[in-house]
Amino acid sequence: MKSNIFITLKKELRGILRDKKYLAIILLTPFIIPLYVIFMGYFYDSTFNSEYTIGVNYSLNNNEMSIINELNEEYNLVFNEGKTKKELEKLYENDQIDAYIIKEDNNYTIYVDESSTNGSVIASLAQAYLSSYNMYLGNNYLIGEDIDPDNVFNILKVNVESLATDGQDYMSTLLMDIVISYLILIVVQTAVNTATDIIAGEKERGTLETLLTFPIKSNEIILGKFFAITLSCIITSTLGIILTIPAFYLVKTLFVSFSNIEINLSLLTVILAVIILILTSLLSAGLSIALSGRAKSFKEAQSSTGILNSFAMVSMFTGILGIKTNIILAIIPIANSGILLNDLFFNGVDMNNIIAMFISTIIYIVLIIKYISIQYKNEKTLF
Repeated sequence: MKSNIFITLKKELRGILRDKKYLAIILLTPFIIPLYVIFMGYFYDSTFNSEYTIGVNYSLNNNEMSIINELNEEYNLVFNEGKTKKELEKLYENDQIDAYIIKEDNNYTIYVDESSTNGSVIASLAQAYLSSYNMYLGNNYLIGEDIDPDNVFNILKVNVESLATDGQDYMSTLLMDIVISYLILIVVQTAVNTATDIIAGEKERGTLETLLTFPIKSNEIILGKFFAITLSCIITSTLGIILTIPAFYLVKTLFVSFSNIEINLSLLTVILAVIILILTSLLSAGLSIALSGRAKSFKEAQSSTGILNSFAMVSMFTGILGIKTNIILAIIPIANSGILLNDLFFNGVDMNNIIAMFISTIIYIVLIIKYISIQYKNEKTLF
């Protein structure tokens, strides 16, 4: 039996190595992760270090310039002064200014496209400038009325204490959530694409029927295919991790926006991450075979396995929504791997959740293999 499984495994691996499309999925897809990490680092760093030009239909006084100079300690604001509204509209249409402010008596209106990333940043900066200037005018008025401004504006003293345990900001956390989710997604996609070809594809081509004429049991065929798919997933995930970690360190070093990224690479973390990825590969392979097993064509198999992609993306949304990892999340198949990898590398380890993931995933794998074994004894599945 072992020899037959090994023969099937070799046959499938040989087929994968000969097929440039699937070989590219396994070997090249992980390279998207570091490229994405570096792109995001460059994009957000350039966004927050760009020069922003704001047009105004008035002249700035010394007090306003002082406020703007304080803002320019972190940003790069340039003001185009003394233009009419029509002139400002034309400058904006020609992309010569990024936003403009119209002053009518004591009313200030900020014209800006907040749907873009640059626009939302400029809107915040323009509001910060006007709020500071408004505060300055209020202070001067109170002093002129012989009123201490502290008794008006500082009645309440407000302090903010961060409860974040990792010291990372929103952008860093979002980047890590997306990257970990994508890492799990490429593992699932490797399993799905390989399974649909060597399961449904063989049915469509008629080669599975030929294979069954040899002195080999259907269980041995399926186990050989199962291990071939698993090995493909392990190679993809290993490449993904090897490429991702240096990419994080690179953006941490080069880009200010992500300088707060902290990665936990202790021996325990690495061992647990490897086990999680192996279990995820086994589970993805099993689910892909089970879901594509009854499909009569390659296209039908791809449709039936599409749901697995949704589970791979769950970890990204739990991070964005601020949902803490718990036992329930730790037992959701495939989704749990992304959630726990994120915790392992960036937030800390809760062994209860890790154990729950290990036990539940092993149970899922055993049940799926038993289901596949029964499924492939049915002639409707085989033919």
